[in-house]
Amino acid sequence: MFFAGNFVHGIGDVVRADEQDRPAPRVKARVRTESLTLVDTIDFSKWRPDMVVFSPDGTRMAYAVLDGQGRGHIVVDGKAGTDYAGLAGRPVFSADSKRVAYLARNTQDLWFAVVDGVERPDKHPSVKGLSGVSPNLLFSLDGRRLAYVVSVDTGGVAKQFVAAFHQEGAKYDEIAGLAISPDGERLAYAARTGNRWAVVVDGREGPRHEGVMGQTPVFSPDGRHVAYGGREGRRFFVVVDRKRGRDYDDLAGAILFGPDSARVVYSPSVGRRRAVVVNEEELGLYERVDDYSFVFSPDGKHLA
Repeated sequence: MFFAGNFVHGIGDVVRADEQDRPAPRVKARVRTESLTLVDTIDFSKWRPDMVVFSPDGTRMAYAVLDGQGRGHIVVDGKAGTDYAGLAGRPVFSADSKRVAYLARNTQDLWFAVVDGVERPDKHPSVKGLSGVSPNLLFSLDGRRLAYVVSVDTGGVAKQFVAAFHQEGAKYDEIAGLAISPDGERLAYAARTGNRWAVVVDGREGPRHEGVMGQTPVFSPDGRHVAYGGREGRRFFVVVDRKRGRDYDDLAGAILFGPDSARVVYSPSVGRRRAVVVNEEELGLYERVDDYSFVFSPDGKHLA
């Protein structure tokens, strides 16, 4: 059984060891009560603990219940959804916790996203034994839009495209790094053709590289700028709005925009040392830099 709430006991005064022989003071216990809500009763032979997720605000819960053949349903806030022939990945809540989506398969071996209990109309068959839709579903920050990667068979060759904003993007050999701008109006992702990668922004393909670094591309807070890490041979660099920065020996950690969207910071490797670079200006070299320790002031003018 799952319960929402806290167990709180009565609270009294503590008597020290050296006071045990003294007359006990009159104590009035202070008692608080908490309401408890039964969410669900679980058959532990069928539920999937690795597919339990909570909403960002902590008030909602979703999880999968499956039989031995992979058939099952998603339970959201204690209410069981439709039974499907298959499920993949974990349910995903929107940032405002109001919406939830997951990936399901019907008896015709077609995969699709289910959003707030409603099946999306676009359905895709399995490709080479893999689900036709990637389970890495992505909501925009406001929860209005959903994006995901679809795999299709094109003459015996598997290709991928992004389904978002009720549109289908161009087909590529592989797609990664899906990102939606904070205002929910723009879309970016890394796409591979052959052995070359490019970042696609609003359907427009940028320059191609040997590699695009993980956790990129990223949008600026105002959604007007896009940055990503690229690689050519043993050289690494950051590209902002299609403009390539200087080369470095390695590139690790975050690429971070300031709150005013005017500055971008990252920490590349220079030999055995690490630089701190802001708008392509090196602020210094250090033995070690905590990759995720950068903090801008609210106005974006100062960096720690």
